[in-house]
This record gives sequence, C-alpha cells and structure tokens, in this order.
Amino acid sequence: MKYRIVKRNTNTEGKRSSYPHYYAQMKLFDVWIDCNLNPFVDTYYAWDSNLSKVENWVNRQLLGEQPLKEEVVKTYD
Repeated sequence: MKYRIVKRNTNTEGKRSSYPHYYAQMKLFDVWIDCNLNPFVDTYYAWDSNLSKVENWVNRQLLGEQPLKEEVVKTYD
C-alpha cells in the first residue's frame, strides 16, 4: 500500500480554513483517495491541522499496526 500526505486549506466538510489541514491518502487501483473516506481503517488521525499527527498515523500504517486485518474463517451458502 502506498501512502502520501496532502495539505489543503479546507476541513473534512470542504469548508475553507485560514490554516492548513493535512490529509493522509492511500493509493487504491492507481487512484489516490483520502484515508478518512475508507470505512475499513481507523482514521482518527488520518487528517488533522497538525502535520506530525498525520505523519505518525501514516508511519503506524506502514509498520502494520493499523488497519486490523480480517480473515474469513467459514462461509455458508
């Protein structure tokens, strides 16, 4: 999984802000998407006005601490 951090002058609701917000993004199927839009990932610090919080979140992702992995044990038809 590839990650990056982008800086915007808007918050998650799209409202303009006088200070920057940082967003972690992941590359899925050759498209960069904001991690906070992924319902399967704990994204509490995937965006913030503090760059170091978002950097720490990305580093935890790269270390494999998050997201939790799920395994299908049994399927019934």
